[in-house]
Amino acid sequence: MAASVKVRELSVVMPVWNEEAVVLRSVGNAVESLPQLSESWELIVVDDGSLDSTGKLLAALDHPNVKILTLERHVGYWPAIRRGIDSARYSIVGYVDGDSQFDLLDMGGLLEQIGSFDIVSGYRNPRKDDPHRLALSFLYNQSLKVGAALGLRDVNCAMKVFHRGVWDALKVEGAYFTGVAEFMLVAQHAGMRIGEVGVRHFPREKGKSKVRLVDLAFGAWDLLGLLIKLRLK
Repeated sequence: MAASVKVRELSVVMPVWNEEAVVLRSVGNAVESLPQLSESWELIVVDDGSLDSTGKLLAALDHPNVKILTLERHVGYWPAIRRGIDSARYSIVGYVDGDSQFDLLDMGGLLEQIGSFDIVSGYRNPRKDDPHRLALSFLYNQSLKVGAALGLRDVNCAMKVFHRGVWDALKVEGAYFTGVAEFMLVAQHAGMRIGEVGVRHFPREKGKSKVRLVDLAFGAWDLLGLLIKLRLK
């Protein structure tokens, strides 16, 4: 699949945590795809305190456009993404998960729309997760739609692009579990233009999902707090 658009410059953040089984495949896909998406590009891989051999595999990489940020301890998905975005040097920034469930070339569809929007979010079409994950995602998205009027079909889709100026203007810290939703909600409340584009999603072939039952409990608590905070504004 060839990219249909090429921008002038692009920084892409890729958070990873204990992804030794797929991290090299994910980075390889990015390195192959990014030259087709942008004239100047960088890939920022954030190792979020991995305990397996992810760090060693990343340390052995040698590519002038690939930057590795190694966090000494696990800080969580959204804080890891924030660290990567804060270190980005280009005017268009995106992020994608490092679990090999996306093809970064699909980011071209989002970049086609970035001239018309402040943020472009992917939505998994179709989503290739187990029924349990699909049900939880549906409930999460519906809670944000009803509770906060967030008009996105797939809030947590891990492929998004935005202008760096948007990130700097919003200054969203975000909670451990609901940071992505808070970023999108704050952007919507600030009047930012948000677009959506469908992207392919692939089954996880190797490695394990990092979502645990305890994470879902904390996530529900964070979501409740986020909705209350937005209601009080």
